[in-house]
Amino acid sequence: QPFIHTVELKGRRGITTAVKGLFDDGAMVNFICNLTFALLRGRLGDLTLSESTLLMADGARVSSHGRWFGDVSLGGQTVRAGFEIFPSGGGWSLLFGKPLLQQFRAVHDYGNDTLMIPLNGSWSTLVNEANKPPGQKSNILIESENILWGDDKPPLRQVLH
Repeated sequence: QPFIHTVELKGRRGITTAVKGLFDDGAMVNFICNLTFALLRGRLGDLTLSESTLLMADGARVSSHGRWFGDVSLGGQTVRAGFEIFPSGGGWSLLFGKPLLQQFRAVHDYGNDTLMIPLNGSWSTLVNEANKPPGQKSNILIESENILWGDDKPPLRQVLH
């Protein structure tokens, strides 16, 4: 199972929005799906220009739709972070990549599939919400189940070494 957990975002307008995030310690950039961002733009605010280009598996280069900066809260901590806005291909609404995992000083225990965030000399332990029994709700309100997985036209991806 991929590690999925609710992340809270707060933009310049000061409104907090909860989004399910896919955690990927192999992703070198943080992303928000372009369709998810379109739904949340009124709460999060506008994008800044991004010159980032992503290389697809078929060799095509796809430009970022822009970059969003704001506060990200997880496990009792809040950090300021940036996200590239890009079509997810139905894979995620928010991709919590290695840069954010490093900012939060997160430790992923793959044995019991938890993520630990240091908090005030102790640890805040987050469980994988993908493993919750059917019908069990998160204690954080999710804005819309429709924004969980983003769009449904996947771009081909390539990992560069």
